[in-house]
Amino acid sequence: MWCIACGVFSADFLKRSRRESLCRACSISLRPAPDRVVVGGRHTLLVRSGFHHDGAARRLVHLMKYQGSIKAAELLSRRIAPLVSPNERSLLVPIPRVWSRKWRYGVDQSGALARRVGRRLSLPVIDLLAAPAWSGRHAGQRRESRQSVAFHVRSSALQAAFTDRSVVLIDDVVTTGATLISALEALDRSGYRQVCAVTATTSIEVTSL
Repeated sequence: MWCIACGVFSADFLKRSRRESLCRACSISLRPAPDRVVVGGRHTLLVRSGFHHDGAARRLVHLMKYQGSIKAAELLSRRIAPLVSPNERSLLVPIPRVWSRKWRYGVDQSGALARRVGRRLSLPVIDLLAAPAWSGRHAGQRRESRQSVAFHVRSSALQAAFTDRSVVLIDDVVTTGATLISALEALDRSGYRQVCAVTATTSIEVTSL
């Protein structure tokens, strides 16, 4: 079988589960990431991530984000689903991609992750957040060079009824945490108080809680 991360054919698949779709070398390169806390202004957010953003994990995120790989989304969602604390009152809320990049790449990677995690855990996925049409590029930028993404909560009676639920933000990667804090601020203004986040990868070394 062909490894979905590195694209190399490996006979090692014959000894492994076909659902995994990763060769042995790529599987070994996946490094579990510790929990971290990101802080912005008066807001503090607990973030749980599946892996460090390097090796096969980085390639899987890029395949999902820039090529719309369904297999990469399936594999990552299967790995991060256990990070969502079991709570029957939880809502999964994806961090939406700005429209310009969604149009360019034809995929909203966080939505793809959230829907698959939701199916695995039988939890509702609600598109509470709306993103602007355009925002400055964050990938590869330092924290001081990043612009806040102006998220807002979609206004509807249905969504307002969910303010007493626990919200789990779902995103592909966390670097400085600026995007997640922007989303948290928008939710806070609309009355959502119980918020945490789960991402596929984290791109910096952090100390476990």
